[in-house]
Amino acid sequence: MNFALIYQLKNLISIAVGLFGIGLIIGLHEFGHYLFARLFGVRAPSFSIGMGPKLISKKMWGTEFKISAIPLGGYVEIAGMAEIGQGEQKEAKATDQGSFRAKPYWQKAIILLGGILFNLLIGFILFVGLYFTGMPKSLFLNPHEIAPIIKKVTPGKGAAQADLQPGDKIIAINQTPTPHILIFMQELQKNANKEIVLTINRDNKILDIPAKVDENGKLGIEEFQIKDFSPAESFINSVKKAWKTTITIIKQTLEVFIRLFKKRTTEGIGGPLELISQVIANAKEGVSIFLFLLAFISVGLAIINLLPIPITDGGQLLLTTIEAIIRRPLPEKAVEVIHTISWILVMAFFAYLTFKDSKRLFWEKIKNLLGF
Repeated sequence: MNFALIYQLKNLISIAVGLFGIGLIIGLHEFGHYLFARLFGVRAPSFSIGMGPKLISKKMWGTEFKISAIPLGGYVEIAGMAEIGQGEQKEAKATDQGSFRAKPYWQKAIILLGGILFNLLIGFILFVGLYFTGMPKSLFLNPHEIAPIIKKVTPGKGAAQADLQPGDKIIAINQTPTPHILIFMQELQKNANKEIVLTINRDNKILDIPAKVDENGKLGIEEFQIKDFSPAESFINSVKKAWKTTITIIKQTLEVFIRLFKKRTTEGIGGPLELISQVIANAKEGVSIFLFLLAFISVGLAIINLLPIPITDGGQLLLTTIEAIIRRPLPEKAVEVIHTISWILVMAFFAYLTFKDSKRLFWEKIKNLLGF
């Protein structure tokens, strides 16, 4: 039996499932816009999952549905809406009764918020199902219930330099017990930029290992071993807990962006590569863990799209609201300039995050391969 081939096949299946999961979230977001647009009689010339050249397409109900080559993003082209990168834009300036521009403000707002509402609803429904069948424990929901057992270390960081290994259970930092990950992280923060002594359990042997914590209170432990599940809940409790979890993710996502603008730091923000790598990695861990991450991403995507940046749904809603207040369309040239500048800035930001992800994910491997 060719075990190497089976392993590679398993990886390929995980990649396919991961990309399908991302595409599904994006597709359902765009379907939210599409559904409300058609409900209010607005034409939608094209609907794409993915960006760039189309791979396959089929025209139905006056819309060309397609899957495009780059699995990062997607769009629904709506008659009467001009948006960079949203299809061919042949009907962007339409003003007839079947266009976005001809509709009352409340209908425009619902169309623009349709994708956000769908993402929140999808995340909430997935969380209900997960709580009902047994929610996988996670650092996000259960840091006080998970022991700090290493699964993966970041090459070149403190944990790797201290020769910490997968399976090591960290039981103390400087003789302070660390029964769960929350206390472990708190102790690291207290010892930022300091030398510490880790007491670990490795194959039932207790070892004391010196290590260096970086200035951000990080040790370079990329992943912890998490295999436990919370007990299955009743349907009513599942709904309550799913609601609470959804609200918590909304708050956490907003806090990340507040920190970004206040402290000018991208700490804790991953780019497209990080997103794809996390989804693919979780696809290997089982259905429940994979669905948890998709639910998490779906809610996070909703909040990101609500930000008042002109190329997001929230930004489009802001411009539409301004037009409703002043009772006339904004100057077309001004809107084009705003969209173009916003697009360039957002693409530059994503390019930076992609570079940061690439450096973290691949640079150490390349250095080791070349013998640096």
